[in-house]
Amino acid sequence: MASIEEIFNATDALDFHDSVRRVKRLAADALRGADENVTILSTENFNHSYLPDFVMKWDNRPVGSDRLVFLRASSYAEEIEEDVRTLADRQPLFVRLSEFREYDSPVGEAVEALDRSAGEAQSLVTSIPAIGFLDDSPRTGRMLSSFVMRGGRGVVEDEEAQSLSRQVEDGFAGAMESDRTRTAVAVEAVEGLLNPRATAEFSHLFEAAWISSGASAADFPGGVTSIGENLTPTTLRQLFDIVPESIEDFWQQIGNSIASNSFDGMHLVGEQTRLQFIMRNAAKRLVSNRCNVRRTKRSDQANDPFIWQVEEGILTLRGGGYQGWLGQVPAAEAGDDEYSIDEAPTLSKLSTRSDDADLTLAEISVQDSGNIVVSFSSVDDRNVATSDLVGRVSDSLGTSVRVTEAVSRVEGKNVYIDYAKGLARPKTSAKVSVPGLFWSGWNLIAEMNDDVRTDLQVALGLDDGSSAGPPAGTGGLAVPTESTAVAQEASAEDEGEG
Repeated sequence: MASIEEIFNATDALDFHDSVRRVKRLAADALRGADENVTILSTENFNHSYLPDFVMKWDNRPVGSDRLVFLRASSYAEEIEEDVRTLADRQPLFVRLSEFREYDSPVGEAVEALDRSAGEAQSLVTSIPAIGFLDDSPRTGRMLSSFVMRGGRGVVEDEEAQSLSRQVEDGFAGAMESDRTRTAVAVEAVEGLLNPRATAEFSHLFEAAWISSGASAADFPGGVTSIGENLTPTTLRQLFDIVPESIEDFWQQIGNSIASNSFDGMHLVGEQTRLQFIMRNAAKRLVSNRCNVRRTKRSDQANDPFIWQVEEGILTLRGGGYQGWLGQVPAAEAGDDEYSIDEAPTLSKLSTRSDDADLTLAEISVQDSGNIVVSFSSVDDRNVATSDLVGRVSDSLGTSVRVTEAVSRVEGKNVYIDYAKGLARPKTSAKVSVPGLFWSGWNLIAEMNDDVRTDLQVALGLDDGSSAGPPAGTGGLAVPTESTAVAQEASAEDEGEG
């Protein structure tokens, strides 16, 4: 961050053109430091009345979001106010190169008048040091400085920039803790600092932190509430643009506000650190009525940890040589040679898988080479897979018969495993928790060793840090919590199966 002394030294160069280059370099560095996503285009101008010194451009912003930047060597607020009024239709950013001095009016009065004019014109007047002070706070500083560059208005001096940075940082922490007073102070500061559009976008940060803390959206202390109780895809995309992945606790907490449709239209592949944090809480509250599990043949399969991704709006988990999708497999993957459905297991192998995963099977259907199908079922919720009858049949027939379908009990509901399709689904449109559905489907469809199974537990949030597995029969898994209405609807539909 350049100081006033450094700016003065730059202006003291003997060669005028060299002095201009040095000053513009300091200003450009400050602007780039405030927003890592901005591109600074420098012009040949300097301190010109109506031609800008820089143009700020953002690739991730809508067309027409460019902002003109004018350097101002004047020390008089009255002169800069005249420029603000003249260029009001362009809503630019004015960067002062010197401290304010008295002219026709006392400095305080002149600056107040300039602040009002700049606020009305949606223009920002600030200094190189002040731009640096906006980024003072460790968690929200870079977000604040970025939005001030895009949509700041009024006059922001050095001390005010420091105060705003502290208020936003404290308000963010307050929103994370449902503290209405601290949140309200920060929201009010943002509303006075940013234009309406930037205010609405930046306030989503506070709103998301607020509702993910468990507080009601109706109690959010701001006049621009628009999120509701769950995050929409539009808001979630904005948060991905605004919030750095380093704020881990924020990303984990907003997992409490994720619904099944929060990822609609999104495409998040690769490591996606933010998504991994989100799913630590989100996985436990999401429900679904279908998952597909297929073997993969990726080049990185030798080192294939479990990671969450979103493909064409579909939430997916990959790892251990397999990939699972909640809902329909995207068309590109459905016909891809890198994805395949495993051969159906034998009775013996299925019994081992259910035992290793502590799953209760209510029904098993097998088929021989002559397409003769035999089904085993339980009338009292006992585990068919461990019954003496299935054991004797397995010993007698060995690998000559393969399982075509199995029914696992998950959270009191029947989840059908279709081995021809690599599919796990509750009957009708009933829904179970995402961890319950993936745990049942993945363990019964895929080949896994103990280490991979443990990694799957962690990815699904079924591991509490100990070596213990999920509750017996997965009956102890959390009840689906995406919404009470959905849970009740799913329960009612499932009861209608029999």
